[in-house]
Amino acid sequence: MNTLRSDKNNVYFNFPFIGIITYPYTLSPYLIFLSLILLVVGFIFGISKHKISIKSILNGLIAFSFALIISFIIGYGGWEIIEFIYPEYKAYLQGFTPNGHYYILGFVLLVISIYFYVYHRFFRYLQIKNALVAPLFYWLVINFLLLFYLPGGTFFVLPLILSILIWFVYLYYRRFSLFLISLILLPIIFINVPYIKSFPVGLGLNYIYISCIFSILTVGLLMPLILPLRNKKSVSFITLISSIVFFLVAHFNSNFNQDRPKPNSLVYYLDYDKKKAYWKSYDQILDSWTKPFFDKETQFSASENKETTFDSKYNNRFKHSTEAKFHKTSLVSVKSNTKNDQHTVQIQPNKNTQRITLFNLNNSSIDSLKINNKDFTYQVETKQINKSNRLLTYYVVDKQPLNVKIFTEKTPKIQLTASSYMIFESNELDVKPRPNSFIPKPFVLNDAIIQERVIDFK
Repeated sequence: MNTLRSDKNNVYFNFPFIGIITYPYTLSPYLIFLSLILLVVGFIFGISKHKISIKSILNGLIAFSFALIISFIIGYGGWEIIEFIYPEYKAYLQGFTPNGHYYILGFVLLVISIYFYVYHRFFRYLQIKNALVAPLFYWLVINFLLLFYLPGGTFFVLPLILSILIWFVYLYYRRFSLFLISLILLPIIFINVPYIKSFPVGLGLNYIYISCIFSILTVGLLMPLILPLRNKKSVSFITLISSIVFFLVAHFNSNFNQDRPKPNSLVYYLDYDKKKAYWKSYDQILDSWTKPFFDKETQFSASENKETTFDSKYNNRFKHSTEAKFHKTSLVSVKSNTKNDQHTVQIQPNKNTQRITLFNLNNSSIDSLKINNKDFTYQVETKQINKSNRLLTYYVVDKQPLNVKIFTEKTPKIQLTASSYMIFESNELDVKPRPNSFIPKPFVLNDAIIQERVIDFK
């Protein structure tokens, strides 16, 4: 394992035809401060030689800032509107829908359309050397923030340096070869553009405003290629129409079918201590397969249901719960005892039990924790136990028992949750298979019989 450890960290990013490019973290501060020095030197030179003007720079700052603000409003507010129109999108817990790439293109093209229109309508006579100052300033601030909060992303200083070099060219020359400018700025497209797609794919479409803002920041660095265009209004119109087309394509691909099945969830939840049972679902909107399990007159939300304590990957809780017929099903057998400050519990799973989870309900202070004769006290000492006070999750193999020893002065209140993915095999429950237009919802404990009980230490 020691061979996998390193005292040094690298910044790395992907580049076409080359692959992964890396350089040490320690180089990032120098590159960022170099950018700052170059900007200051260029600004002083430009002002002293009357190459740039404060008024024109402020106009450029207003134009670019306006485009950034509008892009945020469109991205954030636009997705709120889409989720209101298509509430079924909330079925995707990961936040990215099958038609998500169409939405990315639609939003990005829309903000770019506005960007071109703003510079055509209000700032058509703005010179490149004045207009470029605003995006350079924003990118410098972003790189300083990355340096302190996300140093792995400081490779974005490289597009900044390339744009600064182009800025210096325009400070010296009124015109320059557009072909050479394109070659110099081409790496910016290769580095930045993939992230326009990656942000909402990785974070969810509710963060699509990041892609909108990032798109404007990117085209800002490409100002030397954009401002000389005489038909910016036409470009704005074309990108607007293209945006509408992609939104329409997303709409016509928004419905659920066999190619785009709807994720849904259903579990049978047993409260062993109260001898009660519930049907539960993580779905905000019930569908034709889940709805028959929930009686409208007795249905209540998770916030009203005290038995709902099981967390999921995205910290989702059950959205629907209704009382069901109690079927006596034993997923585990439990033996527990207390001697002085040692509290021992042995849990024997039955043949169909796949998962056991223990929660520390009263959040008692634990001095030592041993699981199957192995010391896990470090989990307590380093506070690795999550916010739900989960002590452990045990995935059963070959029906091996789980032995837990807890050393603490205060008697702990431990909740045991055992799960079995046998909901369809149970004759008592009589759950029919899903139609082809539905799939099990991922990232949550699904299609399971869940048994909950509190361990009584005596």
